Parts: sequence; structure tokens; C-alpha cells
Amino acid sequence: MNFGNFQQHWALWLAVAPLAIVVTSVIAWAWRHSSLGRLRTAWSEHRKVSKAAARAMRRCDSARVFLERLEDRAEKVKPRIIDEAKGRLADQELLAKRADDRVQVTANQLRKVIYEEFPPTRHETLRARYLPGDVADGRPFSF
Repeated sequence: MNFGNFQQHWALWLAVAPLAIVVTSVIAWAWRHSSLGRLRTAWSEHRKVSKAAARAMRRCDSARVFLERLEDRAEKVKPRIIDEAKGRLADQELLAKRADDRVQVTANQLRKVIYEEFPPTRHETLRARYLPGDVADGRPFSF
């Protein structure tokens, strides 16, 4: 590889860069749309939503503890503060409920990917790995 080689075939060398970008994009697209790619995408989304739900539950628990402490000292606390704490607890409970609903939705999407993309012999193994709290009740999967 010397300068003369580059000078003679400069167009080929300049075409390599866009070609590499295109090939990389095609490989990435093929990976995302493969069965394992879809499974990993659904699983990562489920983990992200599960962590957000755990945070929402911790916030709800701390709001509940805060309200209980205020109610224990009710004779020394303004009623407005207690009412605000009750409202905050109600908001946190609603957010925790919505986060739990999202966890259920992403778990169903993960089950759907497992059911549609993999053979039945691997369903139990994949569910045990990616949905460890999942209970098999013997019914076939359906939406």
C-alpha cells in the first residue's frame, strides 16, 4: 500500500467509507429485527419499566410514611400540611399504579415475542430466564 496505489484507485477508496456505513446499518437493522434482537429489545424495555415501577413504589412508601408521621403529630401540624401530604400520597399511588400497569404491558409484549419468535420447546426456558416471577398456569398464551 503506497501512495501510487491510492492515486490510481482513489475512487474505490472513497467509496469504501459510505459502503462501510451502509453495511453497518444493514447489519444493525437485521439484528434488531431478528428473533434474538426483538427479544433483547423487549427485555431491556421490561427491565427499564420495572426499575421505574420500583422507584415509584419507593416514592409511594415514603409518602405514606411521611403522612403517618404527620398524622402522629396532628395536634402540632397545620391541617393544610396534612391535606397536602394526603394529596401527595394519592398522586404517588396513582403513579405507582400506572407504572405497575406498564410493567404488565411490557411483560405481555415480552411473552408475545417469546411465543411468536421461538419454538414451543424453548418457551418455558425463555420465560424462566426473562420473566422469573412469571407463573405458568397451564393455559395457552393469548392476548
